Amino acid sequence: MVSFDVVSLLTKVPIQLALNIAKQHLQSDPELNQRTGLSTTDLIKGLEICLNSTNFMFRGKHYKQVFGTAMGSPVSSVVANLVMENIETRALKPLQILHACGKDM
Repeated sequence: MVSFDVVSLLTKVPIQLALNIAKQHLQSDPELNQRTGLSTTDLIKGLEICLNSTNFMFRGKHYKQVFGTAMGSPVSSVVANLVMENIETRALKPLQILHACGKDM
């Protein structure tokens, strides 16, 4: 049994990692051109703009979040799920190989 515990997920997701993973998903989608006329490059550019728009106001002062995805942004949870799925898949892959070889841990 494996358990992963993540703290402050949205603000800890590196934006460049999120963009790379989203690009991989889009490029591997054979039906993407049936759902949109936008290219993968255009979609990633739009996502990049959304992920880098991290201005917020706290106690009357304006701030810019400099790392991670913005809390409260609708796209942040989608991106965080993509990143976590990617990390989980990479972390569990060695276990699947061992199981396929008939080795118990």
